[in-house]
Amino acid sequence: MGAYENPKKIETRADQAARSIQAFYTSLNATANGIQQQAELRRRRAKEA
Repeated sequence: MGAYENPKKIETRADQAARSIQAFYTSLNATANGIQQQAELRRRRAKEA
C-alpha cells in the first residue's frame, strides 16, 4: 500500500507549463519595476542638475 501511505499530486505537462509561464511573468514584472525605478532616479537627478 505504498501509494496510500505517501500520496503525491500527479504533475502534468500543463501544470509544468503554467508554472513556467507564471515564473516568466513574475521575472518580467520584477524587471519592469527595476527599469521604472531607474528611470525615476534618472529623472530626479536630471531635475537636480
